[in-house]
Amino acid sequence: MPSESKLPKRHLLPSLLAQRFLKDYEDTVKEFKLPQQIELTEHLLEILEAIREYSLKQDAKVYDNYVKHEKALLKKYGKAFKSYKEKQFHSYFDFHLVLSEKGIISAEQFNSMGSAEEQRLSQEEVEKFINLSKNGLHFRLDFLYLQRDPEFEPQARESETIDEAEQDTEITKARQLLAIYYLLKAGFNLEHRVSGNVSQIAKFVHLMTGTKFTTIQNSDIYKKYLKMPNYKKDKELIKDLKYVRFYFSELALYNVVKLIDEEIQKAKKEVSTKNK
Repeated sequence: MPSESKLPKRHLLPSLLAQRFLKDYEDTVKEFKLPQQIELTEHLLEILEAIREYSLKQDAKVYDNYVKHEKALLKKYGKAFKSYKEKQFHSYFDFHLVLSEKGIISAEQFNSMGSAEEQRLSQEEVEKFINLSKNGLHFRLDFLYLQRDPEFEPQARESETIDEAEQDTEITKARQLLAIYYLLKAGFNLEHRVSGNVSQIAKFVHLMTGTKFTTIQNSDIYKKYLKMPNYKKDKELIKDLKYVRFYFSELALYNVVKLIDEEIQKAKKEVSTKNK
């Protein structure tokens, strides 16, 4: 509950609203299987673009088109759509009331603002909220795609060193952690060995992998993540690196591929040194 006496600093409002949007999203998709999670994530990315267009044009047709797509999903999902509807994503189109409706500020704080202009999100604030929310959804969508089988039969290419990875198609928990490690490092510069936030990351990994969380002390994910990316050694590590590399390469996430290639070369040198 927001403080009744002190409003959040104005520059923080878009970030707080984006956090609420992503929480609404996470609370919704956790109840669904992978195909529906992907569909809803893509749908919400389209909604954010609709919110941007609506903020610029104030065109009722934009909102009507949003409602049309929502109705189509409702028809498809039926009673399973209840959790989504309860989040009231339509509130994000109301730039005047959304801060209060989504609990970023209390009703008393909202009324204490001097004018309707102060109560309303500015165009710059709307843009910041949308960009932050889209970044969060794109990160989650990449993770979901990495769990989905390819829509074609993968074939080895001369430029790709994935022969060992293709021979072993098992998605293990350790490989999921390895993929998340490189997504966080390449996309958000989150390196637990530098920042020391492994506990927070481990909780996030529990969420993304659908693994029940009790305590950090009992978390196998926490123990594995502490050692990332070197939780294995030599050839076993190289095999897992090649495995996750293939998926990042297919998504053309070449900044991640570069980091993995560096780790593969490092592991190969260690193997070569031991064999001398």
